[in-house]
This record gives sequence, C-alpha cells and structure tokens, in this order.
Amino acid sequence: MYWRHSFWGWISGAVFGLLVPDPSAGMSKAEGRSDLALVLAVDASGSIDTEEFSLQLNGIANAFRQREVIAAIQSGRAGAIDVVLLLWGGEITETISSGWYRVSTEREAEAFAARVSVLRRRAYGTTAVGNGIMAALTLLSEVPQRAGRRCIDVSGDGRETMLRGRRPGISPTEARFSAESLQVTINALAIQNEETDLREWYRLNIVTDDGFVMAIDRVEAFGTAIQSKLIREIRPPAVASAAPAKSVID
Repeated sequence: MYWRHSFWGWISGAVFGLLVPDPSAGMSKAEGRSDLALVLAVDASGSIDTEEFSLQLNGIANAFRQREVIAAIQSGRAGAIDVVLLLWGGEITETISSGWYRVSTEREAEAFAARVSVLRRRAYGTTAVGNGIMAALTLLSEVPQRAGRRCIDVSGDGRETMLRGRRPGISPTEARFSAESLQVTINALAIQNEETDLREWYRLNIVTDDGFVMAIDRVEAFGTAIQSKLIREIRPPAVASAAPAKSVID
C-alpha cells in the first residue's frame, strides 16, 4: 500500500498549486465513505466555442436534476457519491474546478447542479487531454480513502494537440498509465461533430481497460448522452446499464 500513497503524493506534489479551485467552490466536508469519487473533466480548450461550452455545463447540471441519476446515486451501498467538475484546456495552470460535492439527496444534487451552471470559464488554449487527466488525478488524491471507486469522465471534441507545439505536456497514454496504476477508471464521451473517428482515438489513447467510450455526432445531444453515461458510471458495476440515447454511439 505504501507505493500507492507515495504515488498520490508525487502527483499532488507535481501539480498541486497549479490546479487552483475557484475561491467560491463548495468543498465537501462530508465524513464517511461514498460509493464513487467522480471527476467530470470537461473540455474547455480553444476548439470549444461559447455555445458548446454552455451545452456541456448545462447538460451536466440538468442531468443531476433528473430522478434517474439521483436513483443511480442512491442505489449504491453508501447511497452517496463525491463529484467535482474540472474544466481543462492547455496547460495545467489553465484548469479550474468546482470543488468537491457530496451528493446523496435531491437537495445535494441541486446544490452541485447550481454550482456547475454558473462556473466561469477560465480554460482555453490547446487540447491538452493528458494534462487534463493528470489534473483530475490530483483532485482524486484529495479523496483516496473514502470512495469505493474512483473514475474520471472525460468529454471533448478533439485529439491531443498540445504535444505538437513547443510547450511541454503529458501524453494521454502516459496519463492513462498513471490512472491505471492507481486503479482509477477513465471513461469518455466523444463529441464527433468535427472529428468523426474521435471515439476510436479516445478508445486507443484515453479510456482504461475497465472503462468505456460513448460518442455523439452533434453537441446538441450532449445533455441526453451525459445523463445516460452518468447512470452507467454511477451504478454499481454488476448492475450498471444504460440504453444508448438518440444520436449516441456506444
């Protein structure tokens, strides 16, 4: 077990201080275990326009207001999850998070949804998927002991582009290896409105062996897709199931 704690410490030391949560973030102070610690890692790079950004955040917020998602949360042994929204762009310094929220009731789900819907965008730049995953692992290091499972939910509309430039970055496959070493699952939602084979790129470069990838062919379908995806992620693995939504390829 020592190596695992040391690895969490290495990640925190390498990235801590660069990942700066919003000062008004609602950090969860809840005690006890949860069934899942979930990082919703949303693409906010330069390839995402204002409308696409709003559709992603509003889709996540609305999903947490749905009875089916709340039922999935309450179906676990603890009946609770810890969840945080992470906006990622180019460098790790361009990330921003909502802070952790403990969600077990409709009221707590609404508090998280309200926070997500007003989160300000301060991430742009290149599409640095690897840096985004490493920032998500840093957030997960804050709740390594109390969650039964740990998962990163990546959504975006493009491949890694930061590594093509001069600035250093962490490759998606290196970041995935780090996640697998820590027994963290990575799932993905590919927005294929421009890159029609993005789902396959996510599958080959981002998603862990125990994860899955879904795809939509238009960003307007994000809200329906993320609800279906959340139910599949949140429910205990033995009973998790979700029918593909319209415009969703699974």
